[in-house]
Amino acid sequence: MTSIKTRVNKINTVVIPVSNQDAAIDFYVEKLGFEKRIDVPFGNGYRWVEVAPGDADTTIALAPPPQGKPTGNRETGIGLQTDDI
Repeated sequence: MTSIKTRVNKINTVVIPVSNQDAAIDFYVEKLGFEKRIDVPFGNGYRWVEVAPGDADTTIALAPPPQGKPTGNRETGIGLQTDDI
């Protein structure tokens, strides 16, 4: 196996497309105990929302999907660990 050195030193944000940002915020903040770090308007009537657990450096952006793209039943490529929800 060849080892390639990367200049990337951390993951900053992981984007999860959601159709209902308020419901997603409620789940991550109220059920999982994450903090809402950013909630600002952007673009053409959209909202950019980021949540994260405690003092984590990596945030999860709960963003609307690109126009014409579906949400749900898709793998995000991240895993969260908890003892209880």
